[in-house]
Amino acid sequence: MNDGDDNSLFTVLLSIIVGFIVHWLGWNPFGQSQIGDKGYIYFIQRITGGPIKIGYSNNPQKRLATFQTSHHERLVILGCVHGDIPYERHLHRQFAGYRIRSDGEWFQDCREIRMFISQNCFKI
Repeated sequence: MNDGDDNSLFTVLLSIIVGFIVHWLGWNPFGQSQIGDKGYIYFIQRITGGPIKIGYSNNPQKRLATFQTSHHERLVILGCVHGDIPYERHLHRQFAGYRIRSDGEWFQDCREIRMFISQNCFKI
């Protein structure tokens, strides 16, 4: 291998690593959602209480129906806020101390999340 091949390989590997980091962080240099600008961040919980799911969907009511078919208790949408996938990731980081599993989207029902919902969300 000559120096030119080493530089080309380095450039390819660097672009792959940077692309992965940018995707993982949810950063978009054009300021647009990865899926579209019409999405919602939703907060779903069993009607009897318990953990709260923070997720993203273009149609939270359809998403709720999908969850409901595989859940034995009635679920409700506590609220929604306009947002995109990067904003969903931001909220996951903001409430990370209440996350039930390190890789999941379910969080303990806590005062901080309840306050966020009451101050920022709307009902659908």
